Parts: sequence; structure tokens; C-alpha cells
Amino acid sequence: MFPVVGALIGACAAGVAWTLRTAFPAGVAAVGAVAVEVILTGGLHVDGLADTCDGYGASTRERALEVMRDHSIGTYGAVAIVVDLLLKTVVVAGLVDRSGGLWTLVAAGAVSRAIVGVLGTATPYARSSVGIGGVLSDHGRPIWAASAAILGVVIASATAGIRGLIASAVAAGVSGVWTWRCLRRLGGMTGDTLGATVEGTQAAVLLVGLAFR
Repeated sequence: MFPVVGALIGACAAGVAWTLRTAFPAGVAAVGAVAVEVILTGGLHVDGLADTCDGYGASTRERALEVMRDHSIGTYGAVAIVVDLLLKTVVVAGLVDRSGGLWTLVAAGAVSRAIVGVLGTATPYARSSVGIGGVLSDHGRPIWAASAAILGVVIASATAGIRGLIASAVAAGVSGVWTWRCLRRLGGMTGDTLGATVEGTQAAVLLVGLAFR
């Protein structure tokens, strides 16, 4: 059900953007959409992105995992949050006034969560003690991951058409490179790297939606 939840979050963000656009400029509508998504997810994925970027600044695998578990946010993490939220806000502002553009938010929510379901199930957990990120690797089933992937693509194509299919392919490519990097650097995935995956693939889908009219 990951892609369904992601689609619903994207739909809420799109609804807020559409409502605000009736009275305010596109930039204000975009800020509202991005803010609502952060609120609905509790900032979970943004926090994962920040922790991952801080961890990747460490010199060794062990130190990286230690830094990523620290609740404080360092320079790399702070910069990553600013760039991530700013990028999404600018892209959503461009989608607000485009015919059918806000449907891309629904597609982005579905695809990004579907990919997390697949990666969390198919890749090893990088830590010795199981945390939230290890639940999928320990208890997830391939049939569930495959179903999530298919459902994510179906939702993306239904909401964004050909752009949704292209965006799904691009997001899959981005996640493939990211998975390879995490396997080499950390030996697997963690909850933080999965959160970073959501933010990265979501941005990829939104950019594709903006690039292809």
C-alpha cells in the first residue's frame, strides 16, 4: 500500500496548491503544498535525507552509520534540506499553472513510495541491530514489492499519462544508482537512506513532469 499512501499525500499537497492558487501567486501555493507534505509525513523523509548527507561526510562506514543515528543535523544535512525544499517549491510553482500539472504531485508520491517498498525489501539492512529501515528487509515479501512497483506505475500513468511513465523510468534509474552507492558505501540500506530515496525520486518525478509538456 506504499504507493497508495504516497498518492494520497501527493493529492493533499496538490489540493492545497490548487486552493491557494485561487487567491495567491503560484509561489505561495507551492510553499503551501510542500509544507503540507512535510507536515503529513512528520518530516520523516526530509530528516532521513539530512542524516544521510551528514553520514556521507564521514570517513568510514562505521562512522557514517554512527553519524546518521545522531539526531542532530550538521552542515551537510542543513544544506541538503534547504536545497531539497527549495527545489521542490520552485518546481511545484511551475506546475501549478500548467494544465494538469498538479497531478504530477500524485504521481511523484506514488512512485517514490513504491520504490522505497522495492528497495527496502530487495536490499540488505546496513545495521546489525534492526531499526525501522530493517523491517522491510526482514519481513517484506518479493510479491509485495512487485505489487507496489506495478501499482506505483499504474497510478503514475493514470494521473500524469506518458509523463508519468517517463518519470517512473527516470526515478527507477535514479534509485538504481543510489542503491549501488549505498551498497558500496554502507553495505545496504537504512531508514535514513530510504528517506533520502523518497526525496530524491520524488524530485526526479516532479522535474520530469515540469520538463515534458
